[in-house]
Amino acid sequence: MFAETRAASLQQAIESERIVVISAPLGGTSQRDDVEGPATQRVIKALVELRHHPFMRDLEQELLPIWTPAERYPAEVFRVALATRSVTCIAILFGNLLGVRDAGPVFSILEQTAPDRSYYFSVKLSMSEGDTDRPDHTRWFTYPTYLDRAVKSPDFAVFSKINLFELGAQIRQLKQEILASPLDAPALGTEFNAEHFIYHVTLLSFVSSWIEALGFSLLGKAGFGAAFTALSSFCQNGVHYRGSVLDSHVLNMRRLYQAMLLDMHASFQCFCPRRLSDFDQLAEMDSMFLITGSFYSMHRLLREDITHLNRLSRLGVIASPSSPSSSHAPPADLTRKRPRPQELTYDHSVPRLNVL
Repeated sequence: MFAETRAASLQQAIESERIVVISAPLGGTSQRDDVEGPATQRVIKALVELRHHPFMRDLEQELLPIWTPAERYPAEVFRVALATRSVTCIAILFGNLLGVRDAGPVFSILEQTAPDRSYYFSVKLSMSEGDTDRPDHTRWFTYPTYLDRAVKSPDFAVFSKINLFELGAQIRQLKQEILASPLDAPALGTEFNAEHFIYHVTLLSFVSSWIEALGFSLLGKAGFGAAFTALSSFCQNGVHYRGSVLDSHVLNMRRLYQAMLLDMHASFQCFCPRRLSDFDQLAEMDSMFLITGSFYSMHRLLREDITHLNRLSRLGVIASPSSPSSSHAPPADLTRKRPRPQELTYDHSVPRLNVL
């Protein structure tokens, strides 16, 4: 009796899966015809088979308790699903693969959660480590729609318009309650200006929370942490430059920053609509900045410029701040009295630097 019951149950499950498959749009006759979008019969069949994969069974067991008719936790669903690094799960969560609810409970949960991306990022970026609930002072923040579109764009020109400095200032405000200002968002092409490039690097450091919220690892030689350290060190190598030499160094900072964006965009391809590949494929979430990528290739090239400029500075070809001949470092007038309080002036066009 037990064997017969199991056989009947299995036959019923197979028939249900068959009905789900034939109910989907027919789609193309070739795998090359299928692109992410409304799931075709081939896609549904592949998802039904994928559901039996060990990592998908584990994911389903984690999702069922946090997505019930009584209680639903979309932010937790995103956190758990992104941790699997499954390209298929990412495609569903980011709205690139639709109509998959009938392929199994795990796919149904992911598709129902997908519209809550803004909520997930708003909560994730607002909460610091150890927080169990979103702090009240962060309720002003809502993850911007344009940022979601840019992350999903296969066009680098669209992605490169993301102002990571503005985002960093907002995350800093969420984490440390330091108010952001319009001056924290340098226009495209004016990043790392001569007066404030160290400040801009500081703002960029807070972007790590966003990278982590997207599911990427910050650690390792190819993680954001190592690349940011290399960028910060490169920028600070030029703090002693003056005049046209400093201007050239600022341009090199921007070139290195653009190379960083190129590698980030390449890693973000898992969030973009594209042709379907193997459904059990995993995204590379720990190799954003490969040693052979754009960022480190540009870094090696520009480091040679730093070495050359430092050599010229030691030889006296380039005036240094301590050189008497430098017009940018006049000798201090020790006989001058300190100005009275009413003589002090402030340039309000320059943002105050907050000590972090």
